[in-house]
Amino acid sequence: MRECVVIHFPEGAFALSRNGEKFWQGSVALSSAQIAGATGAGDAFCAGVLLALHDETSLQDALKLGVCAAASSLSQSTASLGVMSKNECLQLGEAFGFSEVAE
Repeated sequence: MRECVVIHFPEGAFALSRNGEKFWQGSVALSSAQIAGATGAGDAFCAGVLLALHDETSLQDALKLGVCAAASSLSQSTASLGVMSKNECLQLGEAFGFSEVAE
């Protein structure tokens, strides 16, 4: 496949497409009080990105779903109890907004 490279980090995510396009996405702007634990956040991010790419959305939208899925997982201290549905994850991002990520 080898269509892109995706990197996830606490401040957001970055993707580089095969043709050299760069995409940045800030993380969901949650307060520290809303974070119960980070276990599973990377896995949730990956699942969100893969689901979006499977659904043939843009790489930018895939990063957005990824950071929203990661944010949803932060509400619980376990690896997966906080993960919500695709629409609920995206609503979380809309409700709290996204942080700025330095390019």
